Amino acid sequence: MGHRRQYRRRAEVASHTLASGTATITQMEASVRPIVPGDAFAITAGCDKRHATCRDRFGNALNFRGFAGTVDKTAAAGTQVASFFGTAAPGQFAVSSTTVSFTGSPSDWGLRRMILHYAHLCAAAGGVDAFLIGTEMRGLTHIRSGASTYPAVIAFVQLAADVSTILGPATKVSYAADWSEYFGHQPADGSGDVFFHLDPLWASPNIDFVAIDNYLPLSDWRDGDDHLDALAGWHGPHQTAYLQANIEGGEGYDWFYASSADRISQTRTAITDGAGKPWVFRPKDLRNWWGQPHFNRPGGVESGGPTAWVPGSKPIRFTEAGAPCVDRGTNQPNVFVDPKSSESLLPHFSRGWPDEFIQRRYAGALIGYWANPANNPSASLYSGRMIETAEIALWTWDARPFPAFPARSDVWSDAENWRLGHWLTGRAGATGLAELVAELCARAGLAASDLDVTDLAGSLPGFAVNAIESPRASIETLARLFGFDAFEAEGKIRFQMRGQRPVATITLDNPATAGARVVVLDGGVKPLPIGSADYGAPWNWRIGASSKPAGDPANLAVSFAPSARGLRPWQPCHARRVNLPGGDIVLSWTRRTRAFAGDNWALTEVPLGEAAEGYEIDILNGAVMVRTVSGLTSPAFTYTAAMQVADFGAPVSAPLALSIAQTGALGRGAILDVTL
Repeated sequence: MGHRRQYRRRAEVASHTLASGTATITQMEASVRPIVPGDAFAITAGCDKRHATCRDRFGNALNFRGFAGTVDKTAAAGTQVASFFGTAAPGQFAVSSTTVSFTGSPSDWGLRRMILHYAHLCAAAGGVDAFLIGTEMRGLTHIRSGASTYPAVIAFVQLAADVSTILGPATKVSYAADWSEYFGHQPADGSGDVFFHLDPLWASPNIDFVAIDNYLPLSDWRDGDDHLDALAGWHGPHQTAYLQANIEGGEGYDWFYASSADRISQTRTAITDGAGKPWVFRPKDLRNWWGQPHFNRPGGVESGGPTAWVPGSKPIRFTEAGAPCVDRGTNQPNVFVDPKSSESLLPHFSRGWPDEFIQRRYAGALIGYWANPANNPSASLYSGRMIETAEIALWTWDARPFPAFPARSDVWSDAENWRLGHWLTGRAGATGLAELVAELCARAGLAASDLDVTDLAGSLPGFAVNAIESPRASIETLARLFGFDAFEAEGKIRFQMRGQRPVATITLDNPATAGARVVVLDGGVKPLPIGSADYGAPWNWRIGASSKPAGDPANLAVSFAPSARGLRPWQPCHARRVNLPGGDIVLSWTRRTRAFAGDNWALTEVPLGEAAEGYEIDILNGAVMVRTVSGLTSPAFTYTAAMQVADFGAPVSAPLALSIAQTGALGRGAILDVTL
């Protein structure tokens, strides 16, 4: 007997209205499965985290976990921050072998005591490559003790100096800022203030790099084909090009959502400012933040002089980056699912389905983008580039051994969170589908330049070939399992997942769409009775319903001269050039065939398919053809040094432009234009 599993999910309410006795509730995001009559639900009144709401609506002022009034911009803020940091000093620690003891006040449990304790431990252990004095303390670094004074930032500057003294110059020191924190403070209090509040820290001589925990969104994908990114032609968050287009673009760069309602309706507000520097408000605009001087804007008015930050003076490291293993995790990489946490959330528009591949795709897109020198500018004040890609730290690797974690839920209470979480443990060793297909193609003798596997999406823990079979047979097994096809286009074998968005709609009135990659030819298509004597002869056709006479004006008139293109040899492939001692150049290529027997990977050479083997080759100098070679009976030609001098005036060391064609009974076949 089957049973229906009880389904539970917490959802945030966007709005609640009551009109004519009818209550209307709008969810912030759509349910994973449709709500149907009979479903039970409970609604809990929310809190806007204000003291007045806690006191007046809920009568719970005694348990209010905030402050009735903020101390921001007051001296009291400085006092509270100082208390939080404490007064522990580097000299108040005793180190014996690998044991560290604190000799200061026993009541001092401030942040300084903890960080300095760890610094002494690292020194006692022989040193470390890098040390962070804090991580994502956004609420703390935003507190001001005056109009523009940030006491926590001042305290971190001193803490960095003390840690550097303990660990020495061999250890790189920094503070890991949240991705929404590193670039500045723009309080939403109506003041118009804009402060690069962390610049005193980033500019400190004791900070060696700018550390950012990077969880910026790389997609805005949702259900259906009618949302903006789908209409723009993107295929989804498994598409590398789509994710990379949003690294320096999309949300947080070009636009933002001003409200939850705007996110639902995709009402995007452009990121602009009146000073011609929109990068100031773009968390994704690392390039301009790193390379431009920073000017504070108290009250919205730009200061006359820059901050202490020196443009391009220090590298950036992503001390955290990653996405959860849940569908559409790239929509909101910073959230996680943990039923025991009040912060448990699915990413925007996620359906809650496990998706381990999206984590791999996110990491590949991020690292691949910044590893490209075209995207990562060189520094002029130090040796290196803006982003230190070798130091990107993916979140998260767990020290608990896999598979004991997450299997031992009796030992670890967070084991269930692994399923949809950020853990790399147990996943990092998986094989990407694209990489596996490329490897199988390589075993068949295909070069990487002959393939395009970028659209393949999926991963698998391993792949065993337990029988004697061709690489093609192995790929066919994967194609059935993952649902992809292979086709040839533009001289490459391209692999593409099935189920992508339609590229055209074929109707009865328009059965063959111009430019369509695929047209179905079924029994309704009748071959024309064309014989060999008709090749090149102009025919006049009238196409229409059989019930109408040939001269009916409704018939389509077409003039057509059969070219027998389908009987000509295919375009050669795999053209190669080998430079010989003495200046001769050997040119070679591989023939193809239209014969059905050629679709066999076990053959060392495909059937000829022609009465005789023949080739022609044109050698070009720019747009001018300087030599045509005919009568070749094998797929190779030696371009001697003497020929080169006659054609170019000197031996050719530069790339050589060629047109190569196989010949048959009807002359040249399709031409391969290539530069070698």
